[in-house]
Amino acid sequence: MRALVAIACATLLLATGCLQDTGTPSDPKRAVDDTYRVIAQGSQSAIHTRETAVAETAEDFAVLWARHTGNTSSERIPNVDFKTHRVLAFFAGESFTACHRVRVVNVSTDTAAEETTVTWTVEPPAEGTGCTKQIAQPFLFVAVRQQETDLRIESDLPVAPAKSRVLEAPLARETGRRYALYTDPASWQGAMERDQAAPDVDFGTEQVLVAYMGERGNGCYHVALGNVTAISEGVRVDVIYHGPGPEAFCTQAIVYPTLAVAIPAGSKVFVEEHFRNLSVEAATTPDRVPGATLLAQGEAQGIDDQRIRIITTEADWAALWEEAEMTQDRHTVDFSANRVLAIFMGADTACQAAAGLGAAHRAPSGKSGGDALYLDVLLWNAPPEIQCIRGSPHPAAFYEIPAGPETIVREITINGLPR
Repeated sequence: MRALVAIACATLLLATGCLQDTGTPSDPKRAVDDTYRVIAQGSQSAIHTRETAVAETAEDFAVLWARHTGNTSSERIPNVDFKTHRVLAFFAGESFTACHRVRVVNVSTDTAAEETTVTWTVEPPAEGTGCTKQIAQPFLFVAVRQQETDLRIESDLPVAPAKSRVLEAPLARETGRRYALYTDPASWQGAMERDQAAPDVDFGTEQVLVAYMGERGNGCYHVALGNVTAISEGVRVDVIYHGPGPEAFCTQAIVYPTLAVAIPAGSKVFVEEHFRNLSVEAATTPDRVPGATLLAQGEAQGIDDQRIRIITTEADWAALWEEAEMTQDRHTVDFSANRVLAIFMGADTACQAAAGLGAAHRAPSGKSGGDALYLDVLLWNAPPEIQCIRGSPHPAAFYEIPAGPETIVREITINGLPR
């Protein structure tokens, strides 16, 4: 279902007032009005959030252009005749590459309803496109012919996320560094220390991302939340790991720093890591995940693409191991009681990448009505501070998981480009 994006009246004073927020897609019987032109397009904007705006006058356009350029650009404002046209602006929010492009899909007018609909989207780079990793803010300005109709803007993008919130939670101690998603009350409560109550979360609208820093040697280590930003592919969460400063006085104690943050439910999660007073830590795979057993990890030279598979028979397990060209001995698995989760990151990965499992827990399934096994798969790349000569060759990991329940796999991409 398309998400309709309404422009707030407070953003600009529009002659047509606020846009109507309805759920009805464009009627195929509408007359198509393709009399619009692109007046500015690119990948760098001072507007970092996903939004749309309309300028009906030259004055409104000047204010919007100043917001877009941050009043620092030497680029001249495009020339528009506001007697015949109005300007529509589309901002995609932050993306991981400059290869994403904002595009108007259609402009149509329903003369009976006296309504003009503009549909827009953000196109990802084509498969195989070589894109430099950088934070970008794709944007598009178009001039559309003035008409005596109401204006509605439609998009096939996910709804921009609501404000996040940090949760003070008595989480159970974890010795390794990892991430996990919690999307239901039972698994969230299961993440707490014994006999400790979990903070209230509305799982109808929220999910909880937890960053576990692992075991540390003094009280100066902690995890903090940076920005939570809407991007074209989901939600980007900046996680900041802090260590003791050069002159810090730290209490010597074993600590297990964590960060729990509630973000919009259903959003795909991309984590960007930052390190303060701390050596940059490369990707890691937890050696202990409750509900799963790590069988092997290493280089799967025979598999070039990213894929996640669940193996249920000995024959498939043997065939996959041979296809992956693993150098280790293959583990024996009792497939009457267990299955194998295989995670491959493929050949196109950054250096020091690692595939792993962040969490495996049972919770009620919204599809079947029974319990499901939720697997949080970590696609873990090195932080941008680590300079690489070559990519890590074909990282892979294999886990033994219990047989039986419906299995739901959720990906958490760390320091990596969306695929």
